[in-house]
This record gives sequence, structure tokens and C-alpha cells, in this order.
Amino acid sequence: MYCAHIVADPRTNSSAVEVAYSFKADWYDSLAQLTRHFIITFFQIDQTIEIYDCKQRRIFLKRCHYPSIKLYDLVIGNQVSIYNRQFTIVDAADEFTRQQLTEKQEPTLILCEYRVLPQLGDIVNKITLSNKQQSDELSTLRITRMKSILLTEEQLDQYCISHPTDSNNRKDYSAVLIEVIGKDSKHRINDIIKAFQLGDALHISKDSTLFNSPSTATFNNSTVVVVKPHILQSNDLGPVLKQLSSQLIKQQVTISAIEMFNLSRSSVEEFLEVYKGVLPEYSALCEQMSSGTCCALEISPIDTNSNPVIPTSDQSVVNRVRELCGCYDPEIARVLRKDSLSAQFGINRVKNAVHATDLEEDGILEVC
Repeated sequence: MYCAHIVADPRTNSSAVEVAYSFKADWYDSLAQLTRHFIITFFQIDQTIEIYDCKQRRIFLKRCHYPSIKLYDLVIGNQVSIYNRQFTIVDAADEFTRQQLTEKQEPTLILCEYRVLPQLGDIVNKITLSNKQQSDELSTLRITRMKSILLTEEQLDQYCISHPTDSNNRKDYSAVLIEVIGKDSKHRINDIIKAFQLGDALHISKDSTLFNSPSTATFNNSTVVVVKPHILQSNDLGPVLKQLSSQLIKQQVTISAIEMFNLSRSSVEEFLEVYKGVLPEYSALCEQMSSGTCCALEISPIDTNSNPVIPTSDQSVVNRVRELCGCYDPEIARVLRKDSLSAQFGINRVKNAVHATDLEEDGILEVC
């Protein structure tokens, strides 16, 4: 098992201490319907990984560079995609890793009341920007989970949230739960919360079972936007949410649900099946969508009277949101719609920032 030893640093041709962190990881083989066990080792000196097959007792993947995997991705309970295989990190594989990472992977939960949803992008951005002063990769704050949830009456009391006057109004029972992991995360998150001066709308929690609460998704006259992994990997989720939220208000629609998740290659292929044989980048799109964590948003009409708003066909939620997301090709988007998400954050036809529903009849299907 790797721990730490003296090696030659290939970048400086000098001696250095090579630190390697090892993790137990599971991969579900859908063909054999078996869970297979591996050890993923991350070498910090040159940011390389190696995978060992526990059952076969041999190297499964030789040590190599895999740029999309960072040390802070290897959090217990997190999922990482390596060459289209979805690995779940289940434990530290040695005592060295356990001791080194325990204090630097302290989880803190932020419970954001529904009324601060317009500031969600700013909150996410503030968390990621706080890392610029951190020289140690393990000391960075990392958002590992995010989900909009429905709170019970008891939970409202627990966090001193005012009870809604209308018990049928879902949004007053809604909150966004964010899990942040990093060294001294609770203290640093408290400082971030104070900086926003949002009163008692942001709460610190240690109750991870809140993620088991029902989602706020309405599945009614809605559409979906999926923020792609490359956006989260480049720490641009905050700016994307901020821009989208401000534009949605003008279109009389809002984010009704949000959740971060990882997709397997087979799930992505099923989700994007309609594009198979249509887009030449289909395979690359599947690889990008399964390469890391995505963030899915359900977009619904703003409900001012606790009743669903039924727009005309030319003003449907799907069409309005599709316009905000921009063209499939960022280069075209920068000409036709410079303020769209694709134009602002897209790189190419594969890494084009977001996926949005194309056809009105597919809106509810993709949300489900």
C-alpha cells in the first residue's frame, strides 16, 4: 500500500516526498450484476491515479494522468467517473489516508430558506472563491451535494423558520440543502454566511439525513436544465446559477427544484438517446455528461396564486428556457444570443455549459 516516501520530482528533478492517498471504491458491473471492489490511489506529486482490482489482485489501471479527478473529489460517499466507469468512494484504504483526510474533510451543511433562492448563485460562488487563498488542495471547500427539499412542520420549528400562512403553498416549506466539505469548514462557512447579511435565512446543520427529504420538484408544466460536469469542475456553477436566476425572473419562470448527482454512462445514453444518430458528437456528449457531477434544475412558471400557470405554446416554459440557454454550438450562440449560457460559458459543441430540453413534449419526460 502507498503512503509517503522519497522520490524524484519529475517537475523539478529534485528529491521530494511523494504522498499517495488510497481509497476503497466500488463499481457496479451492470452486465454481471455484481459490485466489484477496487482501490484507487491518488499521487499528489504529479496528480496521477492508479486503480487496483481487489478480487483479481492486480493493477486494473496503470498509473496515469486523469485531469478531471482531483484529490478533493475522493470523498467518502462521493462518486467519480473514470473512463466511463462510475466508482463510489466507500472508505479510506489505509490508516495514513484516514488520518490525513479526517480533519480536512469536515462536512458542514447549509440550509438555505426558499426566499434566498435568487442569491443561491452568489452563495455557491462565494464558497468556491474562498479557495483562492488556500495553497493546500485538501484545505479547499468543496460542494459535494446540493438538493432542494421540502421541510416538515417539525423541521421548520427546529431551524426557527416561520410557518407559512398557507399550508398548501409548497415554496414556503422549501429549502436548498448544500453540503460543503473542507478543513475547518464550519468556521469558514459561518464567515461566508455573515458576509451575506441575510439574517436568519441561512442555517448551519449537521443532520445529513435531511438529504432523504422529498424533493421540491413539481413535475408539472416544467422543463429541465442540466449544468454539465465541466462547469462544476471549473468552479463556474455559481456564475451560471446567478446568470440563469436573473434571466428567469424576466421570463416569469423560476427554479422549482435543484439537485446535484452523478450519471452512469448507460443512464446518459438513455437520457440522450433521441440524439443518437443525429448529432455526430453523441458519443462525446455521453462521455462528458458521465465524467463527473452534474447539477439538474427543474424550471417552472412563477406561481403567484398557488395555481399552475399555463402559458401559450409560443411562450411555453421549454421554449423560454431553451432561449436563455442558447444554441447548441457556443460559437453560433455568441453571434445570435450573446447573453445566453452557451455563449457565456460554453467551450465547444460538447462542453457547451448546459443541456436543456429541446421539444415542448419532452419537458416533463426529461424532468422525470
